[in-house]
Amino acid sequence: MSYIQSHLKEGCWFTLGDSITERGWYQPIVTKNLGLKEWKNYGIGGTCIAQKDKNDNSAICLRYEKMGSNPDIITIWGGVNDFGFDFGSYGGLEIGDYKDKTPLTFIGGMKLLITGVTKKYPLARIGFIITTPISVQRGMNSKNAKGYYLSDYCNVCREICEKHSIPYLDLLKQSGFNEGNIDIMTSNSLGTVSDGLHPSKIGMTRLAPKISNFILSI
Repeated sequence: MSYIQSHLKEGCWFTLGDSITERGWYQPIVTKNLGLKEWKNYGIGGTCIAQKDKNDNSAICLRYEKMGSNPDIITIWGGVNDFGFDFGSYGGLEIGDYKDKTPLTFIGGMKLLITGVTKKYPLARIGFIITTPISVQRGMNSKNAKGYYLSDYCNVCREICEKHSIPYLDLLKQSGFNEGNIDIMTSNSLGTVSDGLHPSKIGMTRLAPKISNFILSI
């Protein structure tokens, strides 16, 4: 199947996120599928959408300001470290409420991120990727130290995107990852063992067509 469309061919794609993006495993496949000229990796491992504390300058809701210029496409993939059961924020970040304007809560960070990116890049095709399921051992069905489930953070992502008319790809619900295959769909950075968190190369090969089709729809 050919994914190449005239409006995307030779385009530039910015990928913003955490270690899932930093690994750079899905971008080459999608770039080839869509006939893009280049992709730029703005993923940093362990980072959250919101600030972990007031001294955290790595938050995704702040880092977008340092991205380059003139992207044709921007995708943002984050949120799992904000849940941070035993990783990322190690205990979770406060979700907050919809009045928040602070980067120190998840809602506040999401609002700042989405409004900031859409204003900085008014002509770019922008989409959000809701993160994949994680293993039960990594907290899939458990509350973090703040009392929230991963699904609570994903619900915020959906709501904020919908409020700002930003399309999203819901990989929590549509990736095909589950406890029965999480051992092959996730791996450490070497690809040697499952880590229950990061999509493996097999997992990314499964996800790449979904991401390609999503980008075409933006």
